[in-house]
Amino acid sequence: MADVAVIALPDRERGELACAVVVVAAGQSAPSLDELGAHCVAAGLTRRKLPEQLELVDVLPRNPTGKVVKYELQARYTAD
Repeated sequence: MADVAVIALPDRERGELACAVVVVAAGQSAPSLDELGAHCVAAGLTRRKLPEQLELVDVLPRNPTGKVVKYELQARYTAD
């Protein structure tokens, strides 16, 4: 993974779910949701905080100061 952002998306049952938006590094294969979860657990994240959705993108939207513009990602992946 070259870059990642985690955003909250609306969920009818729980209110929100975690969605990992991943930029795959050149020469690497895209991770599956299970592979991403295993990586997160190995890094110390509890299972209840694992991303439940995975989206792959070429680049994350950023503002002029370099911060990820999460509201753009949320708008892109929120179902109407």
